[in-house]
Amino acid sequence: MTSENIYGTAISEALPKPEELKQSESLENYLREQGLYESEEESLRREEVLGSLDRLVKEWIKRVADRYGFGEETVCNARIFTFGSYRLGVHGPGSDIDTLCVGPRYATRENDFFGYEAHCLEQMLRENPSVSELTPVYDAYVPVIKMEFSSVQIDLLYARLNAPIVADDLDISHISTLRNCDDVSVRSLNGSRVTDVILKLVPQQQILNFRTTLRAVKLWAERRGVYSNVLGFLGGVNWAILVARVCQLYPNACPSVLLSRFFKVYSQWMWPAPVMLKPLEEDPTLGLVVWDPRKNIRDREHLFPIITPAYPCMNSSYNVSESTKAIMIEEFTQADIKMEQILLKKDNPNWGLVLEHGRFFSEFKNYLEIEVVAHDEDDFKLWDGWCHSRLRHLVMKLERFLHVRPWPKGIKCPSRDSGGSALHRICYYMGLQKRQNSHTYGPATNSVDINRPVKEFLMQVKSWQTMREGMDMFVRHIKQKNLPDEVFAGLKRPDFTRKMPATASDAPVGERKRPPAGVDDDAPPIPKRIAVEGRTESPVVETLEALAAAQRGSGQETRESGAEERTDLERGAAPSKHNGDAAEGAAQDEGAGVTGTPEAAGSNGGDRSPLDTSAKQGEPNGNGVHNGSLLLNDGNGVFEGVNESIAEALSAASWGDGPDLLGTGLDSAGGAGAPGAVQARAAMPRAGGKRTMGIKLKK
Repeated sequence: MTSENIYGTAISEALPKPEELKQSESLENYLREQGLYESEEESLRREEVLGSLDRLVKEWIKRVADRYGFGEETVCNARIFTFGSYRLGVHGPGSDIDTLCVGPRYATRENDFFGYEAHCLEQMLRENPSVSELTPVYDAYVPVIKMEFSSVQIDLLYARLNAPIVADDLDISHISTLRNCDDVSVRSLNGSRVTDVILKLVPQQQILNFRTTLRAVKLWAERRGVYSNVLGFLGGVNWAILVARVCQLYPNACPSVLLSRFFKVYSQWMWPAPVMLKPLEEDPTLGLVVWDPRKNIRDREHLFPIITPAYPCMNSSYNVSESTKAIMIEEFTQADIKMEQILLKKDNPNWGLVLEHGRFFSEFKNYLEIEVVAHDEDDFKLWDGWCHSRLRHLVMKLERFLHVRPWPKGIKCPSRDSGGSALHRICYYMGLQKRQNSHTYGPATNSVDINRPVKEFLMQVKSWQTMREGMDMFVRHIKQKNLPDEVFAGLKRPDFTRKMPATASDAPVGERKRPPAGVDDDAPPIPKRIAVEGRTESPVVETLEALAAAQRGSGQETRESGAEERTDLERGAAPSKHNGDAAEGAAQDEGAGVTGTPEAAGSNGGDRSPLDTSAKQGEPNGNGVHNGSLLLNDGNGVFEGVNESIAEALSAASWGDGPDLLGTGLDSAGGAGAPGAVQARAAMPRAGGKRTMGIKLKK
């Protein structure tokens, strides 16, 4: 059954069955056992901390008013808002609180929020005995003060309104709040505004179910290694939008069903069709840039658009690369299959099957180890933050000729003595696998020389203006059997002398068994991906053209007109600069310096000299690249590509004339789909024999 409401077209409004409610109760108990819910005592302490911070901010704004000569009769006020996981109600023990301070126009960020003078909020926080670990980040895309307030982690942003007074009943979700604000204030306000709009767009009867499902999804993403916006995966707001969209599509479903549908919907989503909770919102009086590939050619380059629902609407997942996109789709598909197995056990579902930890350090034969070091502890924190934020650029440089899987969590390494001082260290890892048609250099035909992109990456990282003496980075290739013990902390180190037994989840995608028909009759069928003239058709512009027609109330077919105006996505310009270095990474990917020719890679056949031979094997040269370590050779033969689509092309896709062009194209009835639906299936790789992300190793 489908219906249309303010949330768009629902796929199913079926009420939960008794067994589904029982499974949902079991899911919540499992999440509690994993320690995802904080105690009542900790909740009260958070409320007390926010109250203390609010009083401190009000005292601060009075000092600022006195400094600028405002009389005592002047109404002085500033307010604290929360956003992120705390505002959504999905925070756990020890998680931080994202907070926003909103002040009047006379309180500036540069001279009053930051600073060491007595009237500055930063200085007042330094003098407060309840505050510790205070770290101001002035030059971030969104400047922030990080601190511990009574042992609670706080991230504090500032937004300066173009108003003399901040009212106690201020509603920052209203568009007028943004009028005449500077760009940084707009970005600071956007976090809180997006969170509030998400909660408003989730069907109100689904709020509790939304929170339970989001907790489960975030736990899954963290354990599977796909929770990191910085590295090109997804962050907290991305996962919240995705779960909220599923709640709109299934407005009466319980958490166990929502979790199952979450993986089914997004494993079949026709990326780069955007995920949106509401139509794009425009305001010509403000004129802020809004994500819209019909108008902005650069937006057509985005691979995994998840659009924020508050004006100005932006793509919150601009960091996603080809590699991380493929990884997430594969993880969605695996989780979908496991969920079907779990829900077969109506009385005792095994949630650990889908929420298990990833086996990243036993999945690859070759890894890239990126070691970040610094002598001073404070310098180490700054340097580590900078280097971590740059890692996605290395992914984009390597993904042209390698399958790259970055692991979001850094591995803390024991500090070691270096010239009489402690050397603070952390290592990040990327799994590497040769892809089909990788360019090879030199006599070893099954090897890939990655020295050039690595050296370019090191040059970019070390060009940081704030880099100090003692800060350094080293990149080295490391075999699986040589991984340090630290990466297996809390886990049993695999026996690399034996071949690991295959599990059901490791079977090739095309060979995995699904439950028998009739087990889940309400589940949408697997639609097929559309192929047009030998390539995959992207529906981004068509979706938005049809959406615009629906907003105008035309009720007419828009596919034809959308096709006439559509520009080939592959010919678009560089990505959008909606967010600081978002476009920088993709733009650098265009000029990463690897052209696929031996000459471009610094090689001339057998005379190739990719490494600095002045250093010994395994030792770092002057560029931080370890000698003899970046020539990848699997050692078991040549790679042979296998990338067979599991779906055949449909003849056409109908966008319909309904208002919901925010949908997935999933239809529980198995027919043409609800109005505005698209029958689509992301083509997944299938490998015969050993499954390695769509690549088969020929013995």
